[in-house]
Amino acid sequence: MAFAALAGAAAAAAAALAVLATPAAAQQGVCDPIVPEACLYPFPSNFYTQADSTTPTGLRVVFPDGSAPVDRSGNDFSLERWSRLDGFSSSTTMITYLANASVELTPGLPGWQNFAASLESDCPTVLLDTVTGQRVAHFAELDYTSGSDNDVKSFMIWPSKQLEFGRRYIVAIRNVRNTNNQIIAPSEGFRALRDGIPTEDPDIENRRELYADIFARLAAAGVAQSDLQIAWDFTTGSLEYTTGWLTTIRDDAFSRLPADGPDYRIVSVQDEYSGRCAARRGSSSWGRGAAA
Repeated sequence: MAFAALAGAAAAAAAALAVLATPAAAQQGVCDPIVPEACLYPFPSNFYTQADSTTPTGLRVVFPDGSAPVDRSGNDFSLERWSRLDGFSSSTTMITYLANASVELTPGLPGWQNFAASLESDCPTVLLDTVTGQRVAHFAELDYTSGSDNDVKSFMIWPSKQLEFGRRYIVAIRNVRNTNNQIIAPSEGFRALRDGIPTEDPDIENRRELYADIFARLAAAGVAQSDLQIAWDFTTGSLEYTTGWLTTIRDDAFSRLPADGPDYRIVSVQDEYSGRCAARRGSSSWGRGAAA
């Protein structure tokens, strides 16, 4: 829960970004050039992880200085706590930006009432489990909290269930149309990765091998590389790191109790308490020597 709350807060903050280009979006090593309009997009992403042999996933989440989103009041916040984690929430929403995207004009885009459409071979959105090679059911929508203009709405993918702990996933989007009923072109950064176009950007060039793997896995799932508007990967946090804070609290609390539990005594009994509760028992507890 602690991990999920933290992840949800960051995801919500990212979704609230004004996704117009900013100077921060051009900083190498800070913002992913495959979505130049907004820093931290796409989210979540292994772009914001580093190798760490001490964690169960072999990764650690790292957000560079300058990558934090800004809220509607212009205030940023610290992402330092994320460095404790070895992956992203298994209950995360995937968020990116596609300029002027139209849900209504994109054929086959799965809505919240039709999760099955997300498993069709020609679905525009793909969420791929890299261990099983299977697609994960989901639905897609725009972030309507961003305002009425489609040009500033985030594109969101919601899984139908909690993802597996400590697992790598690939997100792919293709054939999404804009409000002019035209297929949206990929960013220059992603096109360079997809089409093998040389650049001088180390954030592109250093991921050639990674994207060769991403494209190969998508191809094996029937997703053509040439159709992609964007694709990326992310890793969910391990069970140990996701629940560790709470289990530590639990174990500490149990260690303070007597082996056979705390003493207690019943101090009141109310039968037929209400129409929804058959009986109520009042008690006092904690501490040896409580009155019998």
